[in-house]
Amino acid sequence: MANETCASTLKACAIRVMRLDTDGTPLVGANSLYVSDSLVLVGHTPQVPDRERIEQLNGCGDQCVLYIGSPKAVESADLRLNLCALDAELIEMLAGGSVITEGGSYDTMGYLAPTDSTINEDGVSVEVWTYAWAGRQRKTKGGTPAFWRWFWPKTTWQSGEVTLENGVSVLPLTGVAEPNSGWGTGLSTDPIPVSVGEAVYGYWLDDQIPTAECGYQEIAA
Repeated sequence: MANETCASTLKACAIRVMRLDTDGTPLVGANSLYVSDSLVLVGHTPQVPDRERIEQLNGCGDQCVLYIGSPKAVESADLRLNLCALDAELIEMLAGGSVITEGGSYDTMGYLAPTDSTINEDGVSVEVWTYAWAGRQRKTKGGTPAFWRWFWPKTTWQSGEVTLENGVSVLPLTGVAEPNSGWGTGLSTDPIPVSVGEAVYGYWLDDQIPTAECGYQEIAA
């Protein structure tokens, strides 16, 4: 069986966010999905508990006993996300809060920060597509240019410091990823090959990327 993962990751081209139901499954219904290309960077740092360590010195101060426990599994991951657009609907999905609409229409015109009643307690899943790169050219899958598809089945986010200046103001967010077996294989119309189980994150080689769209989308039943 060939190993097709000997490729680098390059750029960050699309992000897909899905609301989660209370059981961790993607929330079916309107305004539950968002695909954007306004991401500037995404970072993640896996968090692993310290291994158990037991040491006993003798009366002379030399080591008499040393025990180091087994490695621990990844419990969570610290996340970073920078956006180059003040996309109120995307920010609401990620960090909670609410959007401001004008004139009774669907048109979204602004954003209100989270309150006790608009915090997103159930979190969202996040997927990111990057180029799969092999040497000096794109990696291919079945003859099609390939992408790395990164996924975090459950995340929660908060907005960071924004600087208003003579330049582009990038919106930083920080988040935490945690296990969510309820996510299964993700979006039913675009699943990953296996269920995530208790894994905090993962990635696989994909041959397609979702189309970015400025606005909420629906997750069909």
